[in-house]
Amino acid sequence: MKSWIVKAGCVVALAVAGVGCSSAPEIPVQPRPLPSGVSYTGKWYSPQYEDMVLTQKGDTVEGEFAYKGGGTLKGTLSGHLLIFDWVQPGDKQEARQEVRGRGYFAMSEDGERFQGEWGYGDALMGGGVWSGDRISERQGPSFDPNDPVF
Repeated sequence: MKSWIVKAGCVVALAVAGVGCSSAPEIPVQPRPLPSGVSYTGKWYSPQYEDMVLTQKGDTVEGEFAYKGGGTLKGTLSGHLLIFDWVQPGDKQEARQEVRGRGYFAMSEDGERFQGEWGYGDALMGGGVWSGDRISERQGPSFDPNDPVF
C-alpha cells in the first residue's frame, strides 16, 4: 500500500519503510488525477492577485498575473496539483525590488477554480492564500485568449 506525500516540488510514493525526498514542509493536499478534459489553460481571476492567464502544455504550466505591475509563474503538474515558481520583477522607477517564491494550486473537480498557497524563496507556503476562478462566458464577458491581459 502506497501513500502520497508532496514535499517542496517532488511527489514521492512511500512504501511502509520509504523515505521522503527532503525535510521541507508537506503540502496539505493529497494529489489526485486531473479530471479528464480539465486544464489550467485559460483566463482566471484571483481575488488576491487579480487577472491571470495560464497555459498548460503537457505537465508544464506557465502564466502571468497582474498584481502590482505583473509577474510570472511556471510549474509542473502532479495530477491536479501545480507546484510552481513565481517572480514579480523589480521596478527602479517605483523603487520596488524583484521578489521570488514558490507555491502550489489544487484544481477543483470541475476545473472552474483552484485553491493554493504561496511562499517566499524556497517555501511553498507561509505567504498567504492564492485562489482563482476561471473566467468564462458563463461567469463574465467573453475574451480572446490572444488579447493582452494587462
